[in-house]
Amino acid sequence: VLRLAQAAAAHGVPVSPHSPREAALEAYKLHFAALVPNTGAFQEYNPATSELTQLCSPTLRPQAGTLPVPQGPGWGFSFDEAALARAQVRTGM
Repeated sequence: VLRLAQAAAAHGVPVSPHSPREAALEAYKLHFAALVPNTGAFQEYNPATSELTQLCSPTLRPQAGTLPVPQGPGWGFSFDEAALARAQVRTGM
């Protein structure tokens, strides 16, 4: 994906990654957007509304029309071990 973004930048084309995820799953797109200088002006954002949001920290909140990139080890999120222990496994999607 980075090579595609670099090729697009060489031709003056912005890139807009698609990631309709929430909570920790949004981290991939945020880190990509922070790294790539030709990210498009508008990115979709799915506000965290599911129980997944309750399992991780920090909760992402837009600030002046932007989302901060999570800081810290890995992708910048940590998981609430007590909440994970209470979570139900879902099968058969």
